[in-house]
This record gives sequence, C-alpha cells and structure tokens, in this order.
Amino acid sequence: MWRSRISSWHTRTRGLNRVDEARAEYERCVALDPKMAEAQLNLGILLLEKDPTAAVSPLRGAVDLMPSQSRPRFLLGCGAGAIG
Repeated sequence: MWRSRISSWHTRTRGLNRVDEARAEYERCVALDPKMAEAQLNLGILLLEKDPTAAVSPLRGAVDLMPSQSRPRFLLGCGAGAIG
C-alpha cells in the first residue's frame, strides 16, 4: 500500500516543482528499503537532469532489482553517457 502512495506522491511533488523534498523522501525510502525498485528508479529519474553522477547509483540499483525491465537500463545508459 505505501508503494502506491509513493508513486502518487512522486507525481504530485514533481508537478509542484518540489524536487528537493521529493529527493529527500526517495532517499529516505531507499534507506528504509533498499530493495524497493520503484524508489530507486524514481530517485534516479529525479536526479538525472540536475546531477547525472548521483543518478547512476540508484539507477544501477533499479537495474539490479528489475532485470527484465528495459527502462531502468535505458536511463542508466543516459546517466552514464551524461557524465562521460
């Protein structure tokens, strides 16, 4: 149940441009449950624009947790490419 709340919270905070608050919440989620793939992925997506170097770690975690999904792999490639 709390996973769906995080997903809807993510949508609301990004729409309101509350990126710093969203980042802190995702980092808290990952700290509480490192195996929560959605939090890893959303944190990586959030970081990808402003700090691609920081995005690589959560995106790598999302790839590890969702090996059959192509989106985390694609985003990890974007993050790695952005940092050179």
